[in-house]
Amino acid sequence: MLAKIITAVIAVGSIYLYAMLISLFSKKIVDFKAKKLAENSIRSKAKELIENDVRVKKIYVYLRIMYLKNKHTPEVEILEQKLRTLVREKAIREEILHMVRAKVIMR
Repeated sequence: MLAKIITAVIAVGSIYLYAMLISLFSKKIVDFKAKKLAENSIRSKAKELIENDVRVKKIYVYLRIMYLKNKHTPEVEILEQKLRTLVREKAIREEILHMVRAKVIMR
C-alpha cells in the first residue's frame, strides 16, 4: 500500500516537473523570438530614418567616413550631438551610432 502511494506521488511529481520544463523552454523561445523581432524593428526604423531624412543621412555619412578613417576629433562629438537633437528616440539613435561604429553596411 505504502509503495503504491510513493509511486503515485513520484509519478505526479515527475509529470509536474516535465510540465514545468516544457513551460520554461517555450517561454525562453518566445522571449528570444520577441527580442529578435524588436531588434529588427529598431534597425529597420533606423534605416528608414537615414533614407528619408536628409540631415540625418548627411550626419550618418560624415560620421561613417570619420570612423572609417579613425579620426576622433571634437567635430565627431558635435555631429553626434546634432544627431541626438534630430533623433529623439534613444533606441533608434543608438542603433544609428552602432551602424556607424560597427561598420554595418546599410542595404
